[in-house]
Amino acid sequence: MDFKHNDLRFNVSLDDRMGFGVNKTFGIQDTPIYFFVGGHYVDRNSRYIAVTPGIGAEFRVKPIGFYVDVTPAIYLDEFEIELEARAGFRVYF
Repeated sequence: MDFKHNDLRFNVSLDDRMGFGVNKTFGIQDTPIYFFVGGHYVDRNSRYIAVTPGIGAEFRVKPIGFYVDVTPAIYLDEFEIELEARAGFRVYF
């Protein structure tokens, strides 16, 4: 589940690896592309905290926006880097 307010995004994952995260987005003017930086916490049988810089794009067809993100998540607990991606849609009110 993803919630966006202005340039902050909050997400929660309730699957077998519960987690939550926060990102600040920086849009590139007059394009659907944006950069983001933030972090997330994921419970993978032990706790992991990651820094998540990345790039994404969102295409809006009112009232829906379709997005895709790619990030090299840097897990600080074991200094492990994983390439992660997500895609989805948002409904704007």
